[in-house]
Amino acid sequence: MSNAKLPVEKQKDAQNEHVLEGFFDVAFLNRQTMGNTKLKVEILQLFATQLKIHAQALQSDAAIDELKVRVHTLKGASLGVGAERLAQIAKSVEAPMLDGDAPDPGDIENLRLCVTDTLNCIGRFLAK
Repeated sequence: MSNAKLPVEKQKDAQNEHVLEGFFDVAFLNRQTMGNTKLKVEILQLFATQLKIHAQALQSDAAIDELKVRVHTLKGASLGVGAERLAQIAKSVEAPMLDGDAPDPGDIENLRLCVTDTLNCIGRFLAK
């Protein structure tokens, strides 16, 4: 179906989805939101808020139990909206903690950078 046959709101959404590529599985996000643009916007806004809250606590010197909860929450939330890249990095940070070991500080920094990049991606999508 060409964009010309879609309602204006759907056309705009389809044109903006490319902004999410590389950070989100757009097809998955669309299934989760049943193709509803308003719901997608609301979900991405909530996800961004959650990212900001948990990212502030991502410090390499944080207690392992606190870090484990934050990273696990980021991983789960990311999987729920199709933020595959972020979920994969969170999974790699979480892995040593499941065995009681501290994660590599460089991995935590990579996770923080990915959170920032994902927030920027969401911001670009919402601004369009």
